[in-house]
Amino acid sequence: MTFICFVESDNSDVPHMEPLRATTFADARVEARKLLAGHATGIIANVFEGERRILSVLRDELPRDRDVPRIAARTGPKRPQNDNQ
Repeated sequence: MTFICFVESDNSDVPHMEPLRATTFADARVEARKLLAGHATGIIANVFEGERRILSVLRDELPRDRDVPRIAARTGPKRPQNDNQ
């Protein structure tokens, strides 16, 4: 079954939804924590397995920003490097 993570933020009524690559509960927890840490306005990440919520991670439960690796945005290809800079 696929794990789905919903990240709620303090500036939108619509949560960000993303399927997780995790195949275990432990991996889903790690991935949800990273996903929440990557959203500057995220306040909670809720992970579902099917229609059942299996865990929630609060922003306050995360280590300080420097302790949590940021995940790369999945919004498109990287920009080409300009050799003139």
